Amino acid sequence: MESLRNTVFHHHLMESLRSMLYHLHHLMEYLLSPPFHLHHLVQVSSRQTGRSTSNEEPHWFVDVIDKRQVIKTIRLKVKDVHNLDKGLRIIVEFDEYHAAIGKSAGLIAGVLGQLATNPMYFPIGFEKWQSMPKSFLDRVFNDIIVAKAWLNSSINKKWREYRLKLWKEADDPLLSKEDIIKNVPDGIPMDQWALFVTYRMKEETKERCKKNAHIRKNQLPHTCGAMSLARRRAAMKAMGKAFDRGKMWTETHKRKDGSYVTDEARVIGEGIEEIRTERAESLDEPSPNDALGIVFGPEHPARVRGLGLGVVPTVPFKQTSARYRRGYVGSSSTTAPTPAWQQEMTDVKSKLNALISLYERNIGNIPEEFAHLFSTPQQAPDLGSDAPSTVEPRRSLDESNNDDRPSVS
Repeated sequence: MESLRNTVFHHHLMESLRSMLYHLHHLMEYLLSPPFHLHHLVQVSSRQTGRSTSNEEPHWFVDVIDKRQVIKTIRLKVKDVHNLDKGLRIIVEFDEYHAAIGKSAGLIAGVLGQLATNPMYFPIGFEKWQSMPKSFLDRVFNDIIVAKAWLNSSINKKWREYRLKLWKEADDPLLSKEDIIKNVPDGIPMDQWALFVTYRMKEETKERCKKNAHIRKNQLPHTCGAMSLARRRAAMKAMGKAFDRGKMWTETHKRKDGSYVTDEARVIGEGIEEIRTERAESLDEPSPNDALGIVFGPEHPARVRGLGLGVVPTVPFKQTSARYRRGYVGSSSTTAPTPAWQQEMTDVKSKLNALISLYERNIGNIPEEFAHLFSTPQQAPDLGSDAPSTVEPRRSLDESNNDDRPSVS
């Protein structure tokens, strides 16, 4: 009997390893031939409106480049991106803050959304985005380092939103944890779903979500719509409009008739405008001391209000980057890169924990003679959830991570 248990154990372990290697190989194949030709362009295209206006699946008129370096404009939908002629690449423009702009920004956002919601590429079983193995993203960043922060933030956001959507559809107070696990959504592997449900059913997760829901109720509404802040900023510049962070905040918190969305937004907006008038010199470039910085206080080390997804303080605040590094010692944006061997070890541990969970859930306890081989530490408790942390409320503007309320001194 013991021999049979060991045989079954080895069989399932090898099957799990084969499955994992297959998924990783599939992911690498996808990432090694990305259909995007990414440029870091400060100049903005003069044709900003590339999206269709029909109610059907949207399409974009985007610039593409072929093997002979010939550039032309074609019409594409998200589903068309994966069937481009060999050698054809879509040109995605990035501004000086490394945020996607122009006609193809919406198209690449749709493609990243497809990627983020495909558990073959980004499993939902990890408790948080930071637990996702680094190798899942590395290959796609080899030739586009400039855009890495924006792409990572975009996939991160869409991955979290997808998990929230799955949970909203599955959560039922009348069902037990086991019953919810049995109702696996289409396209989601059983083991990933079980890990995800287990995470969502933790008491600390439930408590954190309640707090975050309360925080979201106190957010200010905005009028930014589907257009990202980076694209809106590029459009304002193309039309010759003055741009600064304060102006962006007031513009995206006003209705079409020029009135603010709420009285609280009006008070904040008037304060911003007053400072902009008094300190016109602060409008030249983003700064911790511009109108938005004065009203809302210091920036989070991983984002900048009013500049959009993926922008960190050290990019726009060139003159003050040294001070930011001193002020946020130990933050993720300023610490030294993790050595490669440490990252590889983390990845291996993550995969090993997933295999152990799969085995114990479907077969039982690991045989005693093998237990010492799998004595890996438990995954660190989650310090965040699909909803924003209780310290930093969810941002109000598109993907901008903007705080809605000023700091209190």
